[in-house]
Amino acid sequence: MALFDLPYGLLSWLDEAAARLLSPLMRIVCWALITALLAMEIYRRSSPQHRLSRLKQEFRDTERNLNNYAGSLTEAWPLLGRLLGLSLQRIWLVVPATLLTGIPVLILLLWLSTTYGYRFPEPRESISVTVSNPGYQGRWEPQDSRRSGRALVTDGAGKVVLEFTPTAAVPVISKWRPWNLLLGNPAGYLPARAPIEAIQLSLPRQELIAAGPPWIRGWEFSFFGLLLLFGLLLKVVRGIE
Repeated sequence: MALFDLPYGLLSWLDEAAARLLSPLMRIVCWALITALLAMEIYRRSSPQHRLSRLKQEFRDTERNLNNYAGSLTEAWPLLGRLLGLSLQRIWLVVPATLLTGIPVLILLLWLSTTYGYRFPEPRESISVTVSNPGYQGRWEPQDSRRSGRALVTDGAGKVVLEFTPTAAVPVISKWRPWNLLLGNPAGYLPARAPIEAIQLSLPRQELIAAGPPWIRGWEFSFFGLLLLFGLLLKVVRGIE
């Protein structure tokens, strides 16, 4: 299991427990709220809020002095330099907290993408299997005893050279690479001795909203819109700089 995958078991257990009472869309609302709470609280605790508040007041005072300044542009350069310096100080102060906040948020986003991004096709649905290496063909074979199915790859003579049954609805499956120590593929990996490097499945996307254009129906539109809304509300309520 990859490093970023360690919380996946807990997240999946919580999501499955919530599924007994809530629809997928309502679970996305809950996950957006949880993500916003987690991100804003980590940022608040890891950033120097008092210094940021003082910088903000100094910036306003300097900006006010610049707006009221009636001299020449050359004489206003010290005030302009002061504004630039305060802005750079603020960026320097918030970068470490922003990076720290991004780690748990990234983990949640990756898990949500795997859980709510795609689904396995129904037995009568057909999907395509695209093979990375030329000279090989791929096809999807449904399995009555399983919810998923398996991908078959054949060579130019029609001989099956690879059979792969994904364990999760992930569209791209490749061989294991060193970066998979950090970020794994829940669908699994192609064998190291396989004659191809990767396959791509045209899996159907999950739709949380029944109406509207395709880009609205997936989890991304609802989640990121709600995440922004909850984040702004928490920033005001908690007085976060």
